[in-house]
Amino acid sequence: MRKSAIKLFVLVPMCIVGGSWAVAQQRTVVKPLDGYICMGLKTDKEFGDDWAPGSVPPKPGQPGFSGFPVFQSPTEGSKVLGYQVTTVFVAWPEDEVDGFIKIVRMNKAKAWIRKDVLVPFGMVVGKDGRMVKQKRTCTPVEMSDGTIATQIHGAYLE
Repeated sequence: MRKSAIKLFVLVPMCIVGGSWAVAQQRTVVKPLDGYICMGLKTDKEFGDDWAPGSVPPKPGQPGFSGFPVFQSPTEGSKVLGYQVTTVFVAWPEDEVDGFIKIVRMNKAKAWIRKDVLVPFGMVVGKDGRMVKQKRTCTPVEMSDGTIATQIHGAYLE
């Protein structure tokens, strides 16, 4: 009988602490990220062939495509920090240097991406091949865990 009481005494506080820890770890929006806007990335239907010879990455939808390179400084010769595959947070007003645009990554690190891979947020290629603006908006936001995320409102068009 005494062993069961001890187990209960130890388990109940662990459950309470464990439960409160899980609640404390939920991410919440703190505020909009000032000085940045959302932009999209080109798709395979609108991706131009104007990259320098030897630097053409696989196009979206092709095998080997892992996103558009994100650079440490505004030159293709600088260190590649990673690859962007979705919404981009662009400094606003736009900060352009030699065809590169300053961005901020989800971890708040500043980086640069080629301007020619960006499109206004919500622009997609429609069924007729023309660019179509979807009825949705995006706001970059700071999260409670210190990262950046997107708040997207509106509907996707078919």
